[in-house]
Amino acid sequence: MNKDFIDDSMCFVCGENNPIGMKTHFHTEGDTLYMEFNLDKNYQGWGDVLHGGFQSMLMDEVQVQIAGYKGYKTVTAEMSVRFKKPVMTGKLYRAVAKIEKINSRLIETSASIVDEENIVYATSKAKLRVLGPWTGNLKID
Repeated sequence: MNKDFIDDSMCFVCGENNPIGMKTHFHTEGDTLYMEFNLDKNYQGWGDVLHGGFQSMLMDEVQVQIAGYKGYKTVTAEMSVRFKKPVMTGKLYRAVAKIEKINSRLIETSASIVDEENIVYATSKAKLRVLGPWTGNLKID
């Protein structure tokens, strides 16, 4: 891959310098990394339902971030998503990720969106291509 991937803090999800971004912070718990979110109607697809593209983006982000937390700079090579229940706008959820397998070129991860009662709304599996050691800023509280 010829492109240098540089963290300029403009990521829509976690970038501190992005004026329209979410500026999300991450937390760890056991072998997982998660972020909390509560998005309003500006992010909906169908009425009061969070657009599936945003759900996918949030799960992608936590999967790349957990690889970063483990010391790897990665890009998503492949990702599958299953939508199980509607994620409603105006409600608190978590996007949670864990690492399933690490080898020298790929990291396999899984993620889910859950509510405060740990009910699963969406799931994802990803294969992340390892570019080298993590060089970005981790926003872990």
